This record gives sequence, C-alpha cells and structure tokens, in this order.
Amino acid sequence: MNEHNSISRRAFLKRAAGLAIGTISARGIYGMLGTAAAFERPALATPAARTREQYLVDDVATIVDNGVQVLLPPLYHEIITAKLAFDPDPAALFRAQVRLEHALQLVEAPYAPTPAGLTLVVGWGLPYFRKHLPAALVDRFMPIDLKYSAASGQVLTEV
Repeated sequence: MNEHNSISRRAFLKRAAGLAIGTISARGIYGMLGTAAAFERPALATPAARTREQYLVDDVATIVDNGVQVLLPPLYHEIITAKLAFDPDPAALFRAQVRLEHALQLVEAPYAPTPAGLTLVVGWGLPYFRKHLPAALVDRFMPIDLKYSAASGQVLTEV
C-alpha cells in the first residue's frame, strides 16, 4: 500500500463516525433507518384513492394484547409543528388553502394510504380556532371528549 494513501484504523473510524453523524443530522434518523432497511416498493399503477378523512390509514395491523385489540401504527412517523404566518384576507386564505391541498395531493399521490405508504395529517391547534373563527362556530362544531366531560363535569375540547 502506498504510504501517502494509507490511513490508520483510528483515523478511519473517526472519519466514519463523523460521516455517520453528519448523515443522521442531515437526513434525520428516519432517513438513515429507511436507507438501512430499504426495500423495493412496487410502483402504483394508478394513484391511490384517498378518503376525505385524513386520519384513516388503510390496512393497519391489529393484535390482541391482554384481551384488548390494539392497532399497530405505521413504523415511521414524524411530527412537525409550525406557526402560521398568513394574510387574514379571506381570498388570500382560500388561495393558500388551495395551494396547500394541491401540494399535499402531489406528495401523497404516488403512495398507498397504508402503513407501508404515506399518509400526511395536518392539524390545527385550539389557539387557531379561538383566534380566527367565531366563538359560536367553534363551540358548536369543536369535538368534545364526552367520556371525560361527563366524568369531570367540565367540557374538554379534543384538539
């Protein structure tokens, strides 16, 4: 081996560790795990049909644990929070909604809505509803945890 191209074992391991850490931080741990456990996914012949209910994931596996049926969620998931910065003009809000919906459809289209595919969920926090919608509308349509509310005597909004 040429002396100029040789590298000590210690130096090699340091560089390899640095490369691994860089890969994890740049792509995230899920990106690295996805590469390590990569497998061929057959391409969908047609775009997957999706329901309007964004929380539904098709073909979710279930197990029975101590007599209770448990849904097994997708293996990889990511939660990203963001704060909205937008023009409160109704026309601008409508255009932004259309652009967001189109972008989500574009990203989801090639994948099945299953644990092995891709399912995106967009949620809004209670402060959004309280700040940008009429209180009467929020009070009328906001989902409520009926079991907790009945037991505690206090209404708990499910957002």
